[in-house]
Amino acid sequence: MIKAARSIDDVLLIKKLQQEFDFVLRKWETDIRPNSLILCHGLTNAIYNSYILFHETQEETFSYYMNDMLVFLLNHINWNKKYLFSDVSMDLHDSNCRYEMGILEGELGVSLVLNAIIHNVKWQTDWLFLY
Repeated sequence: MIKAARSIDDVLLIKKLQQEFDFVLRKWETDIRPNSLILCHGLTNAIYNSYILFHETQEETFSYYMNDMLVFLLNHINWNKKYLFSDVSMDLHDSNCRYEMGILEGELGVSLVLNAIIHNVKWQTDWLFLY
């Protein structure tokens, strides 16, 4: 949406979109399913969107959100499991986790996001988040 607004040079729409996503990210621990690593509407999607928005806008706020979510992600992985990044659901207030195997929901989703950030690249497949 930000790219579309830029293409028609709609500064007000760009600002509105940034503010709306900032509003969502401010409450990421309750609104973005931080208890799930799923790619489509879980934590990794919010991390990747924050990463893209930081590059698009150069607003440090998006970088802070991304880093907070990355810290949460890495601190809530059970490193003793075979599938580290399978779909993980947990209560934020205790340590009970539910692990399920999943390709897009787990290993692949988290790995794609972490690789994009580590290598500082943007995918050409952002449509993946729209399914």
